[in-house]
Amino acid sequence: MSFIPLFILNTVIWGTTWLAIKYQIEVVSPIWSVVYRFGLASLLLLVFCLLTRRNLGYSRVAHSIMALQGLFLFCLNYILYYIGTSYLISGLVALIGACTIFFNIINSYLFFKMPIMIRVVVGASIGFLGLAIVFSNEIGKMYQETAGLRGIIIGIMCCVLGALIASFGNMTAVKLHRMQIPLLQGAAISMIYGTLYSTVIALLFQQPLQFSFSPSYLISLFYLTIFGTIIAFGCYLTLLNNVGPARAGYISIITPLVAILISTFFESFSWSYVTVIGMILIIGGNVLVLTKRNPSVKASFQPK
Repeated sequence: MSFIPLFILNTVIWGTTWLAIKYQIEVVSPIWSVVYRFGLASLLLLVFCLLTRRNLGYSRVAHSIMALQGLFLFCLNYILYYIGTSYLISGLVALIGACTIFFNIINSYLFFKMPIMIRVVVGASIGFLGLAIVFSNEIGKMYQETAGLRGIIIGIMCCVLGALIASFGNMTAVKLHRMQIPLLQGAAISMIYGTLYSTVIALLFQQPLQFSFSPSYLISLFYLTIFGTIIAFGCYLTLLNNVGPARAGYISIITPLVAILISTFFESFSWSYVTVIGMILIIGGNVLVLTKRNPSVKASFQPK
């Protein structure tokens, strides 16, 4: 699948997972919900690898990188976002989460000497500004609906740290790609590590072991596992390997926009001219980031 279809599919799926997550955290501990989600996804991927006789034997070095990817991409970042969400309104969480693209740009240069493309930086900045404008009304309510200044600081720190850790996870994905570890096997093993880490964290923090057999929880778990994890991460990691973390990271800005469109139907999101202006900026930034690079820049992202 080419770049644009992968990008669209990824943003549509992740833009709708917020609704499924809502049904998860209302009845079961968020950390255990993360365990169930990635545990089930890793099991399905592992079974598929075994049935198709794919190689699952890798060196200790490869496993160390996959273990880091599991910790960063399938464990800590999700837990931190869940904690941040308990202190902050969703608009601010989405805005802070969009910082991932800027962390990706910086980390790509620091870890892999990937060039910092001015067009991507400008496009990301325009999109980030548009996202801030779209959520401006909701962010304006922050001091009224959060647990005071201390709670706001904790929430912001958790979300910023979550975005940074997610970016580190993106860097491990690039490293695995350069080590020629197949995406499917790498994701399966990394999710196993992520599930183990999340289980240990849940036990350390004495989270009550819960599970719900309600239709809403089971359906949301199925959606998050199959679509939100296996399919969406498959698309995202493919994009990341093909076009680099900076451009792939723009998904973090587009995803909240999709969530707004969904919220229009499910939560009666109120539109205004401010919303339209913000959306125009997001789309404009999207055009800058997604426009085709020249061949010389594209070559710089190839494995060395």
